[in-house]
Amino acid sequence: MLCLGTRRWLAALTFASLTLPVLAAPHQVAAAGHGTSSGQADLGRPTVVGTLVAKPVNGESAVPPQCQSRDMAPVNTAIQERRGLVICTAHGKLVLLELTPDSTVHARFWGPASSGSLRDGDRIRAWGTLGDNGYLLNPTLAVQDMDVQRASTHSQDFVAQDGPHLTLYVLSSDKGGPVEGVVYAVQGGASRVYLCDGAAGTWSDLTPGLTIDISRSLFNRRINTYVDTDVVRIVSCR
Repeated sequence: MLCLGTRRWLAALTFASLTLPVLAAPHQVAAAGHGTSSGQADLGRPTVVGTLVAKPVNGESAVPPQCQSRDMAPVNTAIQERRGLVICTAHGKLVLLELTPDSTVHARFWGPASSGSLRDGDRIRAWGTLGDNGYLLNPTLAVQDMDVQRASTHSQDFVAQDGPHLTLYVLSSDKGGPVEGVVYAVQGGASRVYLCDGAAGTWSDLTPGLTIDISRSLFNRRINTYVDTDVVRIVSCR
């Protein structure tokens, strides 16, 4: 059960999302491609590290125990004026990561990502200038989610259950990659589905019993889910 202060603080974050500028879109992310961005690898030690507990569109989230009893007033004030991500550090401090169009969001190994592909509970590293007694990172230069990656996430899968969240049995995957066993997939903002004859299809064409090939997609290792499924090809023709 969240304490009253936590509820009010997270409610303020939701309010801020209705009144403040839009976060950096995926196409604004500086790192390109699906491997390592050498420029971002030179950032050095992250300024703050913690667990993602809230995004502006989330409303209310599960806050780790070490942050549930903290004084929310300093962060509450900042959230009403700014927009960003909120992490809980190992020392029990809630830190607002203010995002601007110049902020970049990355996956593990520095593959490109977006704020929309991050999930509550993910391990976050961020770089920037820490102020307001450690409650605010502004500007935030870069954010890296250590639980999501694009590298080594190609797989061929059997569709066990269809719908907005596919349930998949992994038949084969990249060696050394995180995709194995039973995994899930949600439709990405620019998902492309191709039928077995190469024609363009839709997400609704991905029905139980099909074998599909997933590539160029963002996979969350913590929840075993393709959180931004890019290219899906049906490889079994009926």
